[in-house]
Amino acid sequence: MQERGLSAYLAELIGTFLLVFFNHQRPVVLFVSTGAQAQFGSDFAVVGFVQGLTLFGVIVMFGAVSGGHFNPP
Repeated sequence: MQERGLSAYLAELIGTFLLVFFNHQRPVVLFVSTGAQAQFGSDFAVVGFVQGLTLFGVIVMFGAVSGGHFNPP
């Protein structure tokens, strides 16, 4: 097992927090804002884009420190 420092563990903690925060907050906000008028493919296509963009950003920011091993939400 590879020895990793405290910075790697903190990077994974922050990265996982960001993944969970953005991936679970956005669908709730979209559902509350659209309500019963929601249509398939309208605003909910943004959810998948936000998830992919968040994961990409977290890997770019913390990948060099922690190796990019982030837990999916």
